[in-house]
Amino acid sequence: AEAAHARGMQVISIARNAARALDTGEGINADASMSVAAFLNRDIEKLGKNRPVLLVVDEAAVIDREDWKQILEKAAAGRVQIVAFGDRKQAQSIDRTGGFSLVNAAAEKAGTASLLTKSYRNQAWEKEADWLRHGASDKVVQAAAETGRIQAVAEDDFARRIAERIAAQPG
Repeated sequence: AEAAHARGMQVISIARNAARALDTGEGINADASMSVAAFLNRDIEKLGKNRPVLLVVDEAAVIDREDWKQILEKAAAGRVQIVAFGDRKQAQSIDRTGGFSLVNAAAEKAGTASLLTKSYRNQAWEKEADWLRHGASDKVVQAAAETGRIQAVAEDDFARRIAERIAAQPG
C-alpha cells in the first residue's frame, strides 16, 4: 500500500467479512476497508474516477464466483488494479464454483498473474499447527506466551480487562 500511496492511488481493502477487511486494511494502512458486499454496493461511477485504486482482496479463495464477477466488472470500469491474496487449497467459497480460478484466469489473460507459493505471513502459525498435530500443545502455549498472545491476569483483574477491551472496540 505504501508504494500505491506514493503513486497517488487510493487503497481499498476488502474481504468476505468486514472484520477481516478491517484487520487487513489496518495492517497495510488502507484508505478504506469493507466487506465485499459493501464494496459491491458502492457507486461504480465514482470508483477510480478521481484517482486510481489499488483494491486489496484478502481471503480471495472464499469469495463467491458471482461476487468476483462483479468485482472484476467494477475494476474494468474504472482505474482499478487488484491484488488478491488467497489459498487455492483453502476451504472454497459458499457457492463452491471456484471464484478464485476466475480471478487467476483474468490475471493470466491480462499477463499480470503472479503466484506466490510460500506464505511468509504464516510461518510461525504453521510451526505451531505442526506442534499441535504431534501433541506438543505445551510448545504452542509457550510460543504464544513469549509473543504476548497470552497474558496472565489475576481473577479479580480479569473482568476489568475484558470490559476495557470491549469498551475499546468500535461499534
